[in-house]
Amino acid sequence: MDKTVQSRARWSLTLFRDGKQGDVSNLGEARFRYGRWADEVDEIHSRELPSGVIRAIDFARLSEEAMESGFELEMSLSGSIESGWLPFDTALSVTTEFGRRYQRPQYLYVSPDDESSLNMIQTVLPFCGNRPREPPTRLWIRARELPLRALFWALENGVLDSDGADDHQMTLSTWVELPPRGRSRKPSVLSLPGPPSDPYGFFERAPE
Repeated sequence: MDKTVQSRARWSLTLFRDGKQGDVSNLGEARFRYGRWADEVDEIHSRELPSGVIRAIDFARLSEEAMESGFELEMSLSGSIESGWLPFDTALSVTTEFGRRYQRPQYLYVSPDDESSLNMIQTVLPFCGNRPREPPTRLWIRARELPLRALFWALENGVLDSDGADDHQMTLSTWVELPPRGRSRKPSVLSLPGPPSDPYGFFERAPE
């Protein structure tokens, strides 16, 4: 998303398929690496998508592209379904305390049309004079194709590399029915960033 389009009322998150995961059958199982800035992508563990974001991808007919390489998610304080935006309304807020002085509010948004939902974290905290922004009662999201520059960056930096994850090596389970493994840990689902204090671009330097 071009910075000229971004503002304090519209912002974005760039997401890339985690190539190391290998092949999966659907978007609900796919993990993504993501960030507001390029520097942030390597700092965050890959996560699965919330149902609300998957719905936005389906609505934009970008499922195949998202599974192959990724997508860009736009967020806005206003929008229209005719322009490809989907609305989500605040349903619940939870505040997590860290340290002695600070809190991080999180918000659950649900679709007024179905059961899809997503979480949003307030990213502007009262550090160094920053003034937290109130979350919107209605959040609009829209999935877009990855900008070519972001896709080239991901390819050059190995973000989409599988590192052999797609090699279909036969194992004992191919020939013998093994008992189920112990309960595996459920992958984390990503939370969207809240409204920024200032416009930003993916290739800008992340604030310290």
